[in-house]
Amino acid sequence: MIRWLIGRHLNALERQLGSSVDYLRHLARVSLSAYWRFVLVGLPAAYRRKASLTLIHTARLVATRGEDCGSCLQIAVHLAMQDGVSPELLQAVLENRTAEMPKVVMIASEFARSVVEHDGSDLYWRKQLLSECGEVVVAELSLAIAMARVFPTLKRGLGYATHCSRIRLEHEPSEIPASLSRSL
Repeated sequence: MIRWLIGRHLNALERQLGSSVDYLRHLARVSLSAYWRFVLVGLPAAYRRKASLTLIHTARLVATRGEDCGSCLQIAVHLAMQDGVSPELLQAVLENRTAEMPKVVMIASEFARSVVEHDGSDLYWRKQLLSECGEVVVAELSLAIAMARVFPTLKRGLGYATHCSRIRLEHEPSEIPASLSRSL
């Protein structure tokens, strides 16, 4: 019965995310105990109190981009779009086109990038973020960065992060199927 309920929950989650969660099915199948503990990760991963949705999604996108080039990054894009972040801003964040971002988004993006890349500029960007947004937002973005890295890492460890894919924004036209593109 419990596995049936987990299956229903994972089916609903796939519809919400727009992507497979087979790695979670695998985890539940091999260790229910590990699965339940991982489910608890969703609590801090979804935490936001003061930071704007745009800043949270910016930090998540940058952190996920540092860990994944496939479905986890696509999920982050999908969730940001569900929360109303514009496709143009998402594209700028994904391509690190900081000149096209509002100042505070650029600071959040650079802060997340510096944390992920360990390049030594995190102290500078943290100071900028503190000045613009305050300590609570810095804490929330730091949590978002850390939690965004958990999902791709688990997928990779379980063998479910095996290929990169083109990240799609919903306003883009569909790709031409491979069978048709060969004849063009």
